[in-house]
Amino acid sequence: MDDKKFGDILSERRKRLGLSIDQAVSATKLRPQVLEAFERSDFKSMPPKGYAQGMLSSYARFLRLDPRDVLEPYFDQLYLYERDRDFANRSDKSSRYESPYEISRRRTGIGNTGR
Repeated sequence: MDDKKFGDILSERRKRLGLSIDQAVSATKLRPQVLEAFERSDFKSMPPKGYAQGMLSSYARFLRLDPRDVLEPYFDQLYLYERDRDFANRSDKSSRYESPYEISRRRTGIGNTGR
Protein backbone atom coordinates (compact mmCIF):
# COMPACT_ATOMS: atom_id res chain seq x y z
CA MET A 1 0.00 0.00 0.00
CA ASP A 2 1.09 3.58 -0.47
CA ASP A 3 1.41 6.23 2.25
CA LYS A 4 -2.35 6.75 2.68
CA LYS A 5 -3.86 7.33 6.08
CA PHE A 6 -5.22 4.08 7.45
CA GLY A 7 -8.61 5.75 7.92
CA ASP A 8 -8.79 6.61 4.22
CA ILE A 9 -8.03 2.98 3.35
CA LEU A 10 -10.94 1.82 5.50
CA SER A 11 -13.39 4.50 4.42
CA GLU A 12 -12.67 4.12 0.71
CA ARG A 13 -13.01 0.33 0.88
CA ARG A 14 -16.29 0.50 2.81
CA LYS A 15 -17.73 2.94 0.29
CA ARG A 16 -16.42 0.88 -2.65
CA LEU A 17 -18.25 -2.14 -1.21
CA GLY A 18 -21.41 -0.02 -0.99
CA LEU A 19 -21.72 -0.33 2.77
CA SER A 20 -22.95 2.25 5.25
CA ILE A 21 -21.47 2.79 8.69
CA ASP A 22 -24.66 1.28 10.13
CA GLN A 23 -24.20 -1.89 8.09
CA ALA A 24 -20.56 -2.15 9.21
CA VAL A 25 -21.61 -1.60 12.84
CA SER A 26 -24.25 -4.32 12.58
CA ALA A 27 -21.81 -6.82 11.09
CA THR A 28 -18.77 -6.06 13.27
CA LYS A 29 -20.58 -5.23 16.56
CA LEU A 30 -18.27 -2.23 16.98
CA ARG A 31 -19.70 1.10 18.10
CA PRO A 32 -20.37 3.63 15.32
CA GLN A 33 -18.20 6.23 17.11
CA VAL A 34 -15.25 3.82 16.99
CA LEU A 35 -15.63 3.06 13.28
CA GLU A 36 -16.00 6.76 12.52
CA ALA A 37 -12.88 7.57 14.55
CA PHE A 38 -10.96 4.88 12.65
CA GLU A 39 -12.11 6.22 9.29
CA ARG A 40 -11.10 9.77 10.29
CA SER A 41 -7.76 8.55 11.73
CA ASP A 42 -8.83 10.42 14.87
CA PHE A 43 -6.53 9.09 17.58
CA LYS A 44 -8.11 11.25 20.30
CA SER A 45 -11.44 9.46 19.84
CA MET A 46 -10.09 5.93 19.48
CA PRO A 47 -9.85 3.27 22.15
CA PRO A 48 -6.37 2.53 23.60
CA LYS A 49 -3.99 1.00 21.08
CA GLY A 50 -4.23 -2.57 22.40
CA TYR A 51 -7.99 -2.55 21.87
CA ALA A 52 -7.80 -0.50 18.69
CA GLN A 53 -5.40 -2.98 17.10
CA GLY A 54 -7.85 -5.86 17.53
CA MET A 55 -10.80 -3.78 16.41
CA LEU A 56 -8.93 -2.53 13.34
CA SER A 57 -7.97 -6.09 12.42
CA SER A 58 -11.59 -7.20 12.69
CA TYR A 59 -12.83 -4.23 10.68
CA ALA A 60 -10.19 -4.76 7.99
CA ARG A 61 -11.12 -8.44 7.66
CA PHE A 62 -14.80 -7.50 7.44
CA LEU A 63 -13.89 -5.15 4.57
CA ARG A 64 -11.90 -7.97 2.95
CA LEU A 65 -8.60 -6.18 3.49
CA ASP A 66 -5.37 -7.69 4.78
CA PRO A 67 -5.19 -6.39 8.38
CA ARG A 68 -1.44 -5.80 7.96
CA ASP A 69 -2.19 -3.28 5.20
CA VAL A 70 -4.21 -1.26 7.73
CA LEU A 71 -2.19 -1.87 10.89
CA GLU A 72 1.15 -0.86 9.40
CA PRO A 73 0.02 2.68 8.54
CA TYR A 74 -1.97 2.80 11.80
CA PHE A 75 1.15 2.18 13.89
CA ASP A 76 3.24 4.57 11.75
CA GLN A 77 0.67 7.32 12.21
CA LEU A 78 0.16 6.49 15.90
CA TYR A 79 3.90 6.87 16.49
CA LEU A 80 3.88 10.33 14.87
CA TYR A 81 0.75 11.35 16.78
CA GLU A 82 2.20 10.25 20.13
CA ARG A 83 5.57 11.85 19.40
CA ASP A 84 3.99 15.16 18.47
CA ARG A 85 1.61 15.03 21.43
CA ASP A 86 4.44 14.24 23.85
CA PHE A 87 6.59 17.01 22.38
CA ALA A 88 3.73 19.51 22.70
CA ASN A 89 3.26 18.53 26.36
CA ARG A 90 6.91 18.91 27.31
CA SER A 91 7.71 21.72 29.69
CA ASP A 92 11.14 22.17 28.05
CA LYS A 93 10.20 23.04 24.48
CA SER A 94 13.65 22.85 22.93
CA SER A 95 13.56 22.82 19.16
CA ARG A 96 15.16 19.39 18.87
CA TYR A 97 13.44 16.12 19.69
CA GLU A 98 15.51 14.03 22.11
CA SER A 99 15.22 10.30 22.49
CA PRO A 100 14.71 8.91 26.00
CA TYR A 101 18.34 7.73 25.85
CA GLU A 102 19.57 11.26 25.09
CA ILE A 103 17.45 12.74 27.90
CA SER A 104 18.83 10.20 30.36
CA ARG A 105 22.42 10.95 29.33
CA ARG A 106 21.83 14.70 29.64
CA ARG A 107 20.25 14.38 33.10
CA THR A 108 22.92 12.07 34.51
CA GLY A 109 25.84 13.89 32.94
CA ILE A 110 27.13 10.71 31.29
CA GLY A 111 29.18 11.59 28.28
CA ASN A 112 29.51 15.30 29.15
CA THR A 113 32.87 16.71 28.18
CA GLY A 114 32.74 19.48 30.74
CA ARG A 115 31.59 22.19 28.39
